[in-house]
Amino acid sequence: MNENKEYLVYAEECGSVRISEDVIATMVNNITMETEGVASIATVNSAADIADFFTKKNKSKGIKIAISEDNGCVVDISILVKYGYDIKEVAQNLQQNIKNTIESMAQLEIKSVNVLIDGIVFDVKQEAKDAE
Repeated sequence: MNENKEYLVYAEECGSVRISEDVIATMVNNITMETEGVASIATVNSAADIADFFTKKNKSKGIKIAISEDNGCVVDISILVKYGYDIKEVAQNLQQNIKNTIESMAQLEIKSVNVLIDGIVFDVKQEAKDAE
């Protein structure tokens, strides 16, 4: 097991259960992409991010998970919103979706979900139709 990673640890009678931050980040990634109005997670911000774009590391880019000793969690996520959606509403829905899902699946108390709107994505197909 990689000891450099942070783990959420549950001590059980037969041993312990450890959930890595990467697992929580993957869950947050999936929840985010299922939230209406989210175009994508803002992942490509630097040359290093571009290099990681083609690896599995890409799933946790744009997502930061901090687990405290009391099994509390802070989630920071950067997203791109689809044009035409209410930005505040999309962010609030995302916060609630992440909080509800992580708390129910991992029994992890979510202290806060901080959403950074990094941009807006326009529907290129719709713009082409409008131009005709």
